[in-house]
Amino acid sequence: MTFIDYLLAQGLNYKENVDSSKITSIKAGGQIKTVIYPNNKKEFTAAVMACSRFHIKFKILGGCTNSCFSDNGYDGAVIFTSNLKSIKIEGENIVAEAGATISEILRFAAHNDKEIASELFGIPGTIGGAVRNNAGAYGKEIADFFISGEFFDTSNFKTLILDRENLLFSYRYSYLQSSTLALIECRLKTRPSEKEKCFNDFKRITQIRRAQQPNEPSLGSFYKRRDGVIPAKLIDDLGLKGYTVGGASVSKKHAGFIVNSDKCTVNEIEKLAEYIEYAAVNKYGIHLIREAEIIK
Repeated sequence: MTFIDYLLAQGLNYKENVDSSKITSIKAGGQIKTVIYPNNKKEFTAAVMACSRFHIKFKILGGCTNSCFSDNGYDGAVIFTSNLKSIKIEGENIVAEAGATISEILRFAAHNDKEIASELFGIPGTIGGAVRNNAGAYGKEIADFFISGEFFDTSNFKTLILDRENLLFSYRYSYLQSSTLALIECRLKTRPSEKEKCFNDFKRITQIRRAQQPNEPSLGSFYKRRDGVIPAKLIDDLGLKGYTVGGASVSKKHAGFIVNSDKCTVNEIEKLAEYIEYAAVNKYGIHLIREAEIIK
């Protein structure tokens, strides 16, 4: 039995030879050999176990908003959690599956007169990726609201519950980044609020984002802040705002973003990033750490 035969036997929804530029938010990249879209927790674990059984390398992704694939493609399987998007209320908390987007969760809470953090509205991607990377904006981050989560260990196929302390959250980091754990669903704390107030806050945050962030396709903030270094300011100080390699550019609006300004390739994104990093070390002795990921 082949890998594809097994996926069929398990009733898993899959596609072959998928153009990743149609999926990732920066609109660039090569073909992915196999993409799997599980519809529930059982199918999610079955997809992971299928890859293991047939020794297929794999990645688990949500919205593909902070990652892209090499121009040479990805000779493995990508398991997308985008169909695992159940959101419900349990007491004063929100319980959301890994594929629900942050904005969907915040809107759901607001419709039920509950608030998590309006500052997070508009952050692209899913709660699975947000927990893994401790996503945040305007002084708020997921760690502030995360209570606990159900995780699947992709190395031993066990399911376990971990709370906030177990994840060792710090700035744009959680323990998930150095583990074989994948979020299935999480519990987030809320506070009472009013629907109208929440949606007014969402509108305000959206206006701020539009004013500050580029409209062109991007991977979001390309570098992490650390040790008091603000990457956008550093890149601006280097005189690289608007600097271009092929179709990839440093955003003229916000230097912390690399954008697809003209049908760029991932190789051009990589070359631009390497030049920025070289310039930062050469002039300031600062090593920039990437937040965005190029998958090879």
